[in-house]
Amino acid sequence: MAALSDRERACYFVPPNPILAIVITFGLWLTWGLIYAPDIPPYKYLGPLGQLCHFLVYEADPIWKYVTAVSVLIIHVIESLIALYFTGKKGVSDPMAKFKWWICTLLFGYFTFRHLVKLKPKQQ
Repeated sequence: MAALSDRERACYFVPPNPILAIVITFGLWLTWGLIYAPDIPPYKYLGPLGQLCHFLVYEADPIWKYVTAVSVLIIHVIESLIALYFTGKKGVSDPMAKFKWWICTLLFGYFTFRHLVKLKPKQQ
């Protein structure tokens, strides 16, 4: 990566890959769909993932679907808070850029966060 000017660094943001964003959005929908609308996900069309989801909803102890959903939520919230910390550490100072990093990391997790981690810290 070429050296960034102060203005470029302050506003630095890399959006997530659109295909990964669709896959992750589907995964989040599926995770919460298992809890609130277990009859809606198309289990038979999802292959092994559908079998796992069907097992979690209908055969496993009900606590496991809640544990799965809440752990996914907690992991994404922690990642997004770490992204906010990293924006300051890496020299991203624009409030809108920080918000974009926070919301995209909250929604898409590591697949957005990795771009921020790769950014070299600002040289003092």
